[in-house]
Amino acid sequence: MLREYQNGDGFGYILSFRKQGTQAWKTAQVPHPESLHYVYRNESIGPYTPFEVKIKAYNRKGEGPESLTAIVYSAEEEPKVAPSRVTAKAVLSSEMDVSWEPVEQGDTNGVLLGYEIRYWKDGDKEAAADRVRTAGLVTSAHVTGLNPNTKYHMTVRAYNRAGTGPASPSTNITTTKPPPRRPPGNISWTFSGSSVSVMWDPVVAKANESTVTGYKMLYRQDSHSTPTLYLASKNQIEIPMPEDSTHALVQIRATGPGGDGVPAEVHILRNGGTSMMVENSAANPALHTAVITTNSLVMLVLIGYLEL
Repeated sequence: MLREYQNGDGFGYILSFRKQGTQAWKTAQVPHPESLHYVYRNESIGPYTPFEVKIKAYNRKGEGPESLTAIVYSAEEEPKVAPSRVTAKAVLSSEMDVSWEPVEQGDTNGVLLGYEIRYWKDGDKEAAADRVRTAGLVTSAHVTGLNPNTKYHMTVRAYNRAGTGPASPSTNITTTKPPPRRPPGNISWTFSGSSVSVMWDPVVAKANESTVTGYKMLYRQDSHSTPTLYLASKNQIEIPMPEDSTHALVQIRATGPGGDGVPAEVHILRNGGTSMMVENSAANPALHTAVITTNSLVMLVLIGYLEL
């Protein structure tokens, strides 16, 4: 307290405190006006125990008014229990979802700030593990940046301001194989009124790639319009296309457990016939055009294979 408020010599403080829920108050005298804190030591006090605290000043003339009662907690310690029932699921070749059962509030030894996931590749040491932290009471996390087709070990720990608690039992998971690196080939289409039927050769996964379970198509009427996503389980799909629309941008890619593959992007021009994209067998597909005549002349300009 500032000197101007002490109103005399012999200034100090008297603290009254008790464990919350008890009746008897303890008192402590702090005979130093410059003091800003008081430490009460008792080995029987558990971590993060609430106390009711009041304080008043005194000098040689007597004691001043008492403050309002405040709640003060003893120091935190690391959580003493590990999360349970940790499970992990590979969702893509480089990602996984992790979930767990929470630590009970009485076992957190303080304010639970979140959970820490540690994961490391099989053959590495846990000391070199990467770490992801969650905030708050959430009991799941999405981990990215993993290597495809790789076995990982992982643990989960609760943490508070004092540090991290014990680790859960280690859980193992193997990420999926990466998606195929080849785009769909020989894309062709046929117009029929207000729709267009698009076909392509199926993408066959190699031994070190994840299986193909379907295809994704992004359709745009022009480069400025919002794309529409279509899903197909086979290598063919029929989508609406207004009869007054003269062209469209279409991008097709395989998809599966490992994620999305490399796309093929083509520019479709409408003129009442059938057109085909002829696949180049070279390692790097060349840009070219194919012209097929029916009742009228139809042209296709191949934009090329572009990766999103």
